[in-house]
Amino acid sequence: MTLLSDVRGPESVAVGVADESWRGLFHRTAIQSISLRPGQQCLSTRIHGADGRLFGGISGVRDGTVVEAGLDLVSSRATPAVVATVLRRSLEKLGAQGVREVELHLPPACHSDNEPLVQFTVLNEGFTVRSCELNQHLDLSHLRSPRQWVDELRRPARSALDRLHAKDLQVREVRGRAEWEAGRQLLHGGADLVLSWDDLAGARAPLAPHVRMVCVFRRGAPIAAALVYRVRPAVELVAAWGESDHRLAHSPLVLLAAELVEQALRQGVQTIDLGQVSDVAAVAGEAAERGHGSAQLARSLSAREQPRLTVATTLAA
Repeated sequence: MTLLSDVRGPESVAVGVADESWRGLFHRTAIQSISLRPGQQCLSTRIHGADGRLFGGISGVRDGTVVEAGLDLVSSRATPAVVATVLRRSLEKLGAQGVREVELHLPPACHSDNEPLVQFTVLNEGFTVRSCELNQHLDLSHLRSPRQWVDELRRPARSALDRLHAKDLQVREVRGRAEWEAGRQLLHGGADLVLSWDDLAGARAPLAPHVRMVCVFRRGAPIAAALVYRVRPAVELVAAWGESDHRLAHSPLVLLAAELVEQALRQGVQTIDLGQVSDVAAVAGEAAERGHGSAQLARSLSAREQPRLTVATTLAA
């Protein structure tokens, strides 16, 4: 692992990696190092102000002269000057380490008040858009109770939820290996994040405290599942979700979403990130109504849509 610990200047000072709780889950060295391939390195910066306050930094994985990374800020409402300082100083130090291309994976704006400012800054600093995906999320910040969320649902989703509550269904977190693996078989999407029970007990154990699986059970067997990561204190990511061929009239994913909202509100979570829509043109019709994480189902659950950008820049030799 390479640490960028040599930043010195009138406005910023960087130190080696210590506490990384201010970084997003997947930007932490302990998490990134899990999936390193031969020849890859973890690379991170920590940029401080002249008064010693930690501003933020970039953290990612280096493969040759290319770094794939994310940018994190300590303050929940950073100033434009702070964002620009973190970006510019980090790029300077990455360049000094021989990096020639930096690709930043930017969260959608729902993750924090900083995200629109980060997008604005990187684009004005000359980064180009490598990809733009449509992302969906549930905004819980204005909710005082799960009932309020239910009241905001579209009529078909409210009706489906009422009918599903009348069924003999149980919604809870999985218990043990057998239930985890049964639920995992139902998941669609998020292949890199859909971990086996053995993964979480072995090499990927650092992820275990941040991930859980919630399922809808019928007669003891899961018929719908969601794999959820706490990526930030107030943000949860549904890395994958899906359902079986259950032959119910309504998708149990609606009931599952209601449970996730209730849990989130109890724990102070303000955003549930439902992930990217891989193909907007292909998410209409019966398959969407049945679920499988489709855009149409998410919309019926009052999901909102935002772009998720991946941007890149080339550094001077």
